[in-house]
Amino acid sequence: MLGHIYFLIKAHKKNFPGRAVVSQVNDPTYKICKILTDILNPIAKNGQSYVENSYDLKQFLGNLNVDEYDIVALYPSIPIPKALKCVRKKLLNDTSLSDRTDLKTEEIMKLLEICLETHFKTIDGSILKQIDGTPIGKSISGPIADIFMIWFEEEYVLMLAMNFSHI
Repeated sequence: MLGHIYFLIKAHKKNFPGRAVVSQVNDPTYKICKILTDILNPIAKNGQSYVENSYDLKQFLGNLNVDEYDIVALYPSIPIPKALKCVRKKLLNDTSLSDRTDLKTEEIMKLLEICLETHFKTIDGSILKQIDGTPIGKSISGPIADIFMIWFEEEYVLMLAMNFSHI
């Protein structure tokens, strides 16, 4: 059975925009994605600036008054080949991986590729395949996006901050 699309209203946003989500509960890769999500989540939560959700961010920032910042369309904007390279590198350096799974890094990577290649949805009777980014609605998209953003933060944000600290 293919996933069906529905929209979540972003009540916290101006003009209440919607976010398209494709339910993957009946997707053939649903159970594999859940297992992979459990394997990757500890890595994803290991980023220097990781916060669980917007409530944790608000608590972390306390009463600091900041403008709203948002990454528009994060999941669909993640470049899959680069994100998978980031995941592979993190898995190879993960000393606790064998505590979470018997799968080897290359087996995990192959399963991730299968899960990301098989994202189909139906809209008005047409079968569509998502070709860009990670799918909103698959559990594996969150950890993959987080790990990619950890790489981005380490590569650009933290390195830039270190370079300017010497000035």
